Amino acid sequence: MNIKTKLSLGLVFLFTVTVVVGGISIYYLNELSVDSKNIIKDNYESLDFMRGIQQALDSVTENQEKSWIEIEKNLKGQQENITEPGEMESTSRLGVALDRFKSNPSDSAVRRQVDQSIFEIIDVNMKAIVRKNGIAQKTSEQATLYVIVIVSICFLVSFSFIVNFPGYIANPISQLTESIKAIANKDYEERLHFN
Repeated sequence: MNIKTKLSLGLVFLFTVTVVVGGISIYYLNELSVDSKNIIKDNYESLDFMRGIQQALDSVTENQEKSWIEIEKNLKGQQENITEPGEMESTSRLGVALDRFKSNPSDSAVRRQVDQSIFEIIDVNMKAIVRKNGIAQKTSEQATLYVIVIVSICFLVSFSFIVNFPGYIANPISQLTESIKAIANKDYEERLHFN
């Protein structure tokens, strides 16, 4: 193998190490980003809708028309943001309970049904946040482990490469130099042997 080929292979190796480590890092960062977006988009929005409904319900006696517009807006948003098992049923019960409550806002039993449905939706989404956070944590731990293993392997191979590669290039040049010096000193028995 000639010197040019050895240099080319060495540079290709270092480029490959860089691409592999960078690619794995980007992949796992993207996975973490997706996990985080799922938590925020799906579950936080549901919690926000429920907070909006609760606030509007608390002020329904002061400004009934404005409160019901806010309640209906948040309920519609929740109906379009159903992402967890059991959330659809709780949202349907909430819609029914809110219709009853709108007809009779002084009925405390109906208000308890509304509050219970809101609590169920909040509970489902809080559990989903905890579960999805666990998934994100597991992805993070897995990514850290993979990156550490790959970087360690790449470090060891690169270190070995750094230690041995100069010899691949310098030793033949050194042999050539010594042989040329010997021939220059009139030692015509000297022979050049290269692979």
